[in-house]
Amino acid sequence: MRASGRTYPVGGILLALFLLYLAPFTDARLPYTAFLVCLYRVVRYDATVFGTDYCVLAAVSLLFQTPGGTSLLAYLCVFAVIWQFIRGSFRADASLLMLLLLLDYLLLRMGGGANRFVLCFSQLALLGLFLPGQKGAAIVRMARLFCLSLLASSVYAWALRGTPQLLLLQGAEVAAYQGSSATRFQGLFQDPNYYMALLAVGIALTIRLFVSRQIGGLELAAVAGGLSVFGFFTYSKTFLVVFLGLLALFVLLQFVTGRAALGLGAAVCAILGLAGAAACPDTPVSVVLYRLFSASGLNELTTGRAELFAAYLEAILERPSTLLVGVGLSGEALNLDPHNLFLELAYYLGVIGLALFLLYLALLMHGMRRCGGGAQQCQSAPARYLVLLTVAALLSTLSGMFSATTYVMLFLGIAATAVPGRGKVQARAEERAPREQ
Repeated sequence: MRASGRTYPVGGILLALFLLYLAPFTDARLPYTAFLVCLYRVVRYDATVFGTDYCVLAAVSLLFQTPGGTSLLAYLCVFAVIWQFIRGSFRADASLLMLLLLLDYLLLRMGGGANRFVLCFSQLALLGLFLPGQKGAAIVRMARLFCLSLLASSVYAWALRGTPQLLLLQGAEVAAYQGSSATRFQGLFQDPNYYMALLAVGIALTIRLFVSRQIGGLELAAVAGGLSVFGFFTYSKTFLVVFLGLLALFVLLQFVTGRAALGLGAAVCAILGLAGAAACPDTPVSVVLYRLFSASGLNELTTGRAELFAAYLEAILERPSTLLVGVGLSGEALNLDPHNLFLELAYYLGVIGLALFLLYLALLMHGMRRCGGGAQQCQSAPARYLVLLTVAALLSTLSGMFSATTYVMLFLGIAATAVPGRGKVQARAEERAPREQ
């Protein structure tokens, strides 16, 4: 019997997580067993279950690898895509046609970059094959379990921070700024910037669920608060800016939904809390503010991104062929990766590839909205697109064309546009349904 949107076989995923958390301190081969458990779940259950598994496992992707460092999550995604094709569980629509067009284009621009092709296309195919299966309760469950998995992995990484086993996987933490004794917490990731990006997405998801009345205030405060604390310890300037943007949107949405008192109270508490943290020396907020206000110019303020963006733009515009079709998947990056997904796509695939990529995402969003029916139509646009806007802002500061983390964020951002509103009538109907069955 396949799992539905309302049921989720939690035992298998808990076993896989237990094995992964145990692996660094016992046997590095345990991820293989976890991989077999996850393969079984792909075959045994439907798209809604794998969608949740995919997001839950993203928080522990550093542990989900071979002793040689090869990502088992990437192989799991490839298998899931192939299996979905084999059993024909996909919808033939405009997004599928666009996926096939992207396949042709990526093959034409592959050159010697076969590994990059597989990493990129498998994740694009995963979006197209598994997003349409996420509806209603399945999306809510996926978002909640992603946030809880990210929070649990953060607690695990904090408790074992600095142990030789995690240092072997992550590498040494970098200083908050040159000469600082504070180091940037990176959770179970090798780069604190990708970690903070997932934390920000988790906060946005929690706000989205609260605004849609899918969770209560206590869960909002516990989960979003916990993720925020870990986010500040990454000492990321981007995280602070995104956090303030999310806070402003949260307050605005409370006024829109008739919770003006809650919005005003949240704004006052946040301002007082941030002001107090900024006034105290050596707090994460004060360190980040120092990083912001001690910058001597735009390039230092953006941690070198301004010059990097200019270099990539110059390379893209150098020749008409590069502008149109890019340098190809086998092309070499400049001194550093672009730190901007859209620039990265334009550099490797040209404006044609960038346009196909964005059109594909737009078609997926349209499909999610159509499948969701009228459940989310009554919600305001800021609420529907809150998570997706957060993802877009984050990906403007990060590379990720060949990173699974990027596509997890896109998966969650697009799915979140179809989170249903949960009014009082619907809540009573949902409570009666199990009793009537």
